[in-house]
Amino acid sequence: MILNNNADQDSRESHLKTIQESLGQYQRSAQNFRVMSIPKKQTYEWLLYKHYAKRIPSINYSFGLYRYQNLVGVCSIGVPASRELQKCCGDEYPDICFELNRLIKNDELPKNVQSYFIGQVFRLLPKPMILVSYSDPLNGHFGYSYQATNWYYTGRGGSDKEYSINGHTYTSRHMNQNWFISNNLKWDNNLGINENFVNNG
Repeated sequence: MILNNNADQDSRESHLKTIQESLGQYQRSAQNFRVMSIPKKQTYEWLLYKHYAKRIPSINYSFGLYRYQNLVGVCSIGVPASRELQKCCGDEYPDICFELNRLIKNDELPKNVQSYFIGQVFRLLPKPMILVSYSDPLNGHFGYSYQATNWYYTGRGGSDKEYSINGHTYTSRHMNQNWFISNNLKWDNNLGINENFVNNG
């Protein structure tokens, strides 16, 4: 593209200024944050009370996002529930395939911090590793942070039965014993999800 008039030049300079301002904001915000490995028990309160799934998944690696000295986010990585998923890159790689299964941060943080968090987690993980993750559009998650950190999009997962409760939508994989108990509801292992809801009136 050849810029051949003042309007084009002004547009170019404005675009460059926007990029520079965004980069400056990112660099300034990143200076206030650090990411480090944390004991998995330190994630439990976040997983049970802040994340919408309200359960603790498989955790092999856990990380904390700190703003100054305050923990403002957590990330957990564990073995996928599906053995077939572990073979997504070939039958010879299941033991190095893990799932980024929880990513939570305080809501008031700058938008770019979540991508920064993921990027720093990448640096801290052992190599080689195959990492998979899901975003849940039913709960307002569309994978923007994954796009920003250059993940490969491989399509939509299989559809689950959906439950709408108090304005929140959950899939069947989230509706388990831990969810019922964390919401002060009774759970009977001999009953299915629907029967347990009926059993709770």
